[in-house]
Amino acid sequence: MDLQAELEKAEAEAARIRRAIAAGPCQEYGHDWKSIGGCNAGCGYEFCCCSVPVSVCTKCGDCDYGETPEADQIRADCEERSEFEAAADEAKRRQLASIRSIEH
Repeated sequence: MDLQAELEKAEAEAARIRRAIAAGPCQEYGHDWKSIGGCNAGCGYEFCCCSVPVSVCTKCGDCDYGETPEADQIRADCEERSEFEAAADEAKRRQLASIRSIEH
């Protein structure tokens, strides 16, 4: 068999394998995730506007509901920022209360 024929045979086999993966069960070959937007990170801070990505599998329709390692990191960062902002808000409240007590 010449090299061109071998290459064509290999490419045909690769295409067959790609089709099998695309049509195969996600449990065996993995999901084909597509972003469908996001949802609130839910850090608990009243002014939270952070978002985590939400994806759906184009093969089986399963949704990750924003439960991914990336989303976990975003939530952790958001929570850390929220704790900092809450501490800063508390410091501002104490400072304002101190100023008000001096004024009276």
